[in-house]
Amino acid sequence: LQKELTAYDGETLKPHILDEIGQERTKPRMPRLAEALKDKDRNILIFTDGGFVEKTQAGSFAVHIIVDGKSDYTSATRVEGALSSFEMELRAIYDALRALPTSLDIHLVTDSKSAIDAIEAKKTENKVNQVARYEALLKKIVSILKKRDEEMVNTKFTF
Repeated sequence: LQKELTAYDGETLKPHILDEIGQERTKPRMPRLAEALKDKDRNILIFTDGGFVEKTQAGSFAVHIIVDGKSDYTSATRVEGALSSFEMELRAIYDALRALPTSLDIHLVTDSKSAIDAIEAKKTENKVNQVARYEALLKKIVSILKKRDEEMVNTKFTF
């Protein structure tokens, strides 16, 4: 089952994206997050992960955000018709970045060194294997990171 739907940030997503309870994903996953981030002086730690099952062509990704060591927000998303684990890792990072204002320092922890390498390569316009098929997603991630750079905030990636 694939159909087109518009995500909350206005982009059209294919394939069909469902949340952890099977509902179409059309609204922000972390509505309370904006309230928690009113002040700029926050300690924000983000964990991301993605996975893929080749046999079913289904993937999923999760984002867990911890604010000031206590408040936490989690989003888990299932993607039918996914391409790879690498795609799911990138989608998790993208989901985390677009959930947060670009004016805040963040520390993002992922278990995907290849995703970090691809993002860094895209930021510097270097070529990396397997990036071509994920060009659009990488451009979106880099666009958010450039906005963060313009705001002169710290974005730290850890593998």
